Amino acid sequence: MTSTKAQDQQGTLELQQSKKDAGPVECLGLTFENDEARREHFLGLLKEKLQDPEFRKTPGFPQGSNEAILRMSDPPYYTACPNPFLEQIVESWNEQRPESSPDRVTEPFCSDVEEGKGGRLYKAHTYHTKVPPEGIAKYILHYTQPGGIYQQSCPPVMPCEATYRI
Repeated sequence: MTSTKAQDQQGTLELQQSKKDAGPVECLGLTFENDEARREHFLGLLKEKLQDPEFRKTPGFPQGSNEAILRMSDPPYYTACPNPFLEQIVESWNEQRPESSPDRVTEPFCSDVEEGKGGRLYKAHTYHTKVPPEGIAKYILHYTQPGGIYQQSCPPVMPCEATYRI
């Protein structure tokens, strides 16, 4: 019996996940046995933070239950609420940043950006206001440096936030 392409891809994803969970993981200056241990540690910290009534008053805080927020989060890098670890993330990345890195680019981006709407990433999500990711990537690469930080925040009606390292 031959496997389908979807089954092969699923097997690859499972293999990548098992490799990811297999060894020690360093995160924000802490070392964990594996990625699941890292996740459990930061989920515990996020769970404590969700008990704080002042934290829940943060603009853009979702109306979901604590359980739903925890289920959708992979802290410290992604939380389904305003990210309480963001300051630690920035501090940690700034410590790792090379001394010679300039703080920012001052020249404007001077190029036409034309990207089609036929790319795989564009087709992955359907909503009418999207811009092709390949076009946005050119701006990100121009205005950031390797090792820099890029934060994606959604409008208050769509509470999500993610921080990426370039």
